[in-house]
Amino acid sequence: MHKEDLRGWVRQAEADRGERDDRLTTVEQDELRQLRKEAAELSGPRQPHAQTARIPWARRRPSRPSYLKHHAQFSRRFQVSSESSKV
Repeated sequence: MHKEDLRGWVRQAEADRGERDDRLTTVEQDELRQLRKEAAELSGPRQPHAQTARIPWARRRPSRPSYLKHHAQFSRRFQVSSESSKV
């Protein structure tokens, strides 16, 4: 067992007993978790690709000239030789 794990458990036990006010008690954490779950259910189904669809460049690969330009800038900036960049 890692010492930080034990330390966290002790802090949580102290919070549950009312000895600490810098963290939520276990009951408060459970209540918050339940409220967040209910809020997520009420907000409707998630659409993971909806945001990406609004950004047309997010789905495309960069063009070859664009890639080479950025590669050259990176190589100059970080002083990478062309031999070391070949993989």
